[in-house]
Amino acid sequence: MRVCPKCGYLDSPYWHHYRWVNDIDTARWEDFTSDYPQFKDMKMGEIREDSHHFYRRNSKRGGGLMVWRWPKHLGKDYYNMRDFEKFNIKQSWLKQKDQTKLLQVEKVGGIQK
Repeated sequence: MRVCPKCGYLDSPYWHHYRWVNDIDTARWEDFTSDYPQFKDMKMGEIREDSHHFYRRNSKRGGGLMVWRWPKHLGKDYYNMRDFEKFNIKQSWLKQKDQTKLLQVEKVGGIQK
């Protein structure tokens, strides 16, 4: 729980820092809707805003169980800059057959054509 040193505003205890990205807080969907009933109809992947923050309910992949919050001065697309839900790894790199080819090339010491 955070308290503003200037005005004494007490933030909700439901918000927690997002472990991997600065300036983002997360809360469970149930807790978020109890604090912000005006956002109850928020769909998965949708971004909404109030006077100080942007809010985004996570998408289908996460089941829509979490909400992310970040300050407005960072902009609406701040969460996109970090690729939260997108992994930029080619799926073919993760296949077993491609990994064994790489190991065989390293053992031989030459370049496979």
